Amino acid sequence: MEAQLQERKQKQLLSFISKAQSAYLKTGDLSKSCREILEELIDIADSQFALIGELEHTAGVPRLFIHAISEMQWNDLSSQLVQRYYDNDLYFTDFNNLFGSVILTGKTVISNERGKHPASKGTPKGHPRISKFLGLPIKLNGELIGMIGLANKFFDYTEEDAKFLQPLVDSLAGLYYAVKLDKERQEAENKLLELAMTDTLSGLPNRRAFMEKAAEVGEISFPYLIGMVDIDNFKSINDTYGHDAGDKAIKLIAYTIKDALRSDDFTARMGGEEFAFVLLDATHGSSSALIETIRESISNLEITLSEKEKIHLTVSIGVKAVLPEMEKMSITGHLNDADKALYEAKHTGKNKVVWFE
Repeated sequence: MEAQLQERKQKQLLSFISKAQSAYLKTGDLSKSCREILEELIDIADSQFALIGELEHTAGVPRLFIHAISEMQWNDLSSQLVQRYYDNDLYFTDFNNLFGSVILTGKTVISNERGKHPASKGTPKGHPRISKFLGLPIKLNGELIGMIGLANKFFDYTEEDAKFLQPLVDSLAGLYYAVKLDKERQEAENKLLELAMTDTLSGLPNRRAFMEKAAEVGEISFPYLIGMVDIDNFKSINDTYGHDAGDKAIKLIAYTIKDALRSDDFTARMGGEEFAFVLLDATHGSSSALIETIRESISNLEITLSEKEKIHLTVSIGVKAVLPEMEKMSITGHLNDADKALYEAKHTGKNKVVWFE
């Protein structure tokens, strides 16, 4: 009879290990996968409570992120913790207790007599009594990466329980590692995408990023402004003072434009000495004042090369107001119109703003 029970539990264990792996492969959500097997874990371990956590380090300080835990709402504070749990924001940072001893020692912790274990510190007021505890460290290549905690088995926890549950521990270690690899891959892809969308000299988005963002704005149904900015006499700066001076001019103007724009606006370096911007608040008065402020701020800039040599900077700006009632046109078309206004600004005195009519 005992052998049959053990065989049934072994099959159940393997079944819900497979269930956890399948759930993760299907959803990519490790917390959801852990929660799906929690009740079965409690049942197979003959326990009352359980938790599955993953160890993280923030600024060198360890904290245990809770993927799955038995719901226990014994007071207002615990209700808040349950809400944080469902928001995927529940962390344990106090390790001066039984489950914390698993984190601090990296070893299996068994406590069958309340208050006898050195790490047994009692429970918060109103918390269900923890009479017995089994803590299982989850390790990968010898490094502690998480833990399983079980509490209140009818009989004593034993080393045999720990050995029986080791396949689950190993499986979770594999899942944690898979998530880590996937996260690192995603971060690497995001970094590569960011690099592909960024102008290395100015630090602004590049032409590709601008065209994609502007195309999104082009789908909206309220007015916006699109503008082109060109550094006046830029070839002369490069020819007279060298490309280092030209690079300084680009960086300084890029910072000035970006600093002046509001949070919803955006700008980019389109190449060479040209920049572009989109203003989402197209109220003519306020937007006109903002654009004029950018032009004026840049006209007050200077690059000091020596005591006697200073480069004074100015820009010409062409702007087009894009209105919902206009005939549908591509972003390239709107940019061309703004460029026509810029051409007029360049050829009628420079250091000015011209609106496309």
